Amino acid sequence: MRADAPQVSGPRVHTVRLHEVAGAALAVACPAWCVSDHRHEVEDGTFVVDFTHYGPEVSLRLAAGEEALSARISQTPFDARDRAPVVATYPEVGANNGRLTSDEVYALANQMRAYAAALDELAFDLDDARLTDRTERGTR
Repeated sequence: MRADAPQVSGPRVHTVRLHEVAGAALAVACPAWCVSDHRHEVEDGTFVVDFTHYGPEVSLRLAAGEEALSARISQTPFDARDRAPVVATYPEVGANNGRLTSDEVYALANQMRAYAAALDELAFDLDDARLTDRTERGTR
């Protein structure tokens, strides 16, 4: 876990009301990386397959502060289709509704590094284009 991630001490267990059966509840222990307080599930209840653990969010913010991409570990431990932790992205990236394996996260990071290098080149080209434009306008 990253040193700057919120630290949770000791095991946390939440008792959540289940919508499937009236009066049913389930005690769920959080993994060490989960930072969710699960308040919504505890107070309002949930369908068991929708119960989700969330890790700390990592965001890419643009210069003006708006969020371009966010990612965090998530796990739906009672979803029969996929119980393992994944990285969830927003907006959704990839073919699996924004749910990435570690190999896919590494691939995305490599693609983003290549994209960042391409953006640097684009900025250099823009500087050249603006300089050329100013020079051409000045000689007319």
